[in-house]
Amino acid sequence: MDPAGSDAELPSGHRYRGDRPLLHPNPFVRVIEIASEPTPGGGTRTTAQVDDWFHGFSVTVDRLGDEVVRVAADTHRHPWTTCPGALEAVGLLAGPAADLPARVAAVRRDERCTHVLDLLLLAHRSGRTRRYDVVLEPEAAWVCVDGEERLAWALDDFRIVAPGPFDRLSARRKGWRAALEKVGDPDEREAAEVLRRGLVVGIGYYTLPWEEVEGGSGMLRRPITGSCWAFSHDRVHDSDRVARVPVPRVRAAEIAAREQARIR
Repeated sequence: MDPAGSDAELPSGHRYRGDRPLLHPNPFVRVIEIASEPTPGGGTRTTAQVDDWFHGFSVTVDRLGDEVVRVAADTHRHPWTTCPGALEAVGLLAGPAADLPARVAAVRRDERCTHVLDLLLLAHRSGRTRRYDVVLEPEAAWVCVDGEERLAWALDDFRIVAPGPFDRLSARRKGWRAALEKVGDPDEREAAEVLRRGLVVGIGYYTLPWEEVEGGSGMLRRPITGSCWAFSHDRVHDSDRVARVPVPRVRAAEIAAREQARIR
């Protein structure tokens, strides 16, 4: 069902695929697709790609036996002009497959593209094809796996309200690692990780004044500073915004009210 019509379509043409109706115009939608295929010599090539209003990254992992022999990343859409600079170094993470998560964890925050490394870990679990549809509306967030809803959270000021280990957690606060360790099913744990990252990005979609921010300097006082390659302290001043996002309808009313107050 897609009662929101074109509001659920991303720039690449991806559309929300799920059975829960969308209640708000211009919801935050994020699609992750994972596809695997055999390679000559008995290996596996897995590609994971993400698509939302800000990000259009893909990561390809070639694996042969217990070795990751090649890692490559690409982008067709990124939020800041400096983002592509983080992609080349991903190739250095090739090596023993069992140690890949540890190598990813060791990458410094200001030397990483968080979204690319998320994709790398998803692709690392090779040998499968899967699609995630993440949706964030002001009062709810959910993730569908291959079109079927897998996990849903009610939200109170973007804080999770749900039975289980994630109740009362905020997407940017501590406590996530401990909560994830309480989830025994690896597929459910991965769905929770995917939904949590979508929640982090989606909160920015709803709450940051993108119509007013053209460069990284406009983000210096926000928690995002220092959190990734583009927002490292030595690059943030050179980061210009290239992503163009719709104004969520819940904020459009606030902007209109502010404009009316200005002209009175």
